[in-house]
Amino acid sequence: MPNQLHCRGKSLISALAPSGQWLLFSSNIETPNQQELYLVKPNGILAFSASHSSANEVWPQFSPDGKYITFSSNKTGTSQVYIMDFKPRATCPDDAPTVDS
Repeated sequence: MPNQLHCRGKSLISALAPSGQWLLFSSNIETPNQQELYLVKPNGILAFSASHSSANEVWPQFSPDGKYITFSSNKTGTSQVYIMDFKPRATCPDDAPTVDS
C-alpha cells in the first residue's frame, strides 16, 4: 500500500525501496496539471525526476526485490500499468539511479 506524504499543501503518493535507500513519489510540483515520478534519498537530498513524459504517472511502487518500479500512466490515452528497470548506480557522481522504461 502506498504511503501519503504532504508537501506544500499537496498530497504525494510514495513508496520506499526495499533497500531503504530511495523514496519514489508522484507529484505535480513542477507541472501543475501533470503528475511525474520523482526519486529522493530518505534524507531529502537529491530529488530528481524519474520519468520524462507528457503523461500523468501515478501510484508508484517498487517490486519486492527492488529491481523494478511500477506505476500507472495515461501516455497511450488510457491508464495502464508500466514497469521500469531500477538500477541504482552508487558510483555515479550524482549518485542517481538509472530508470529504463
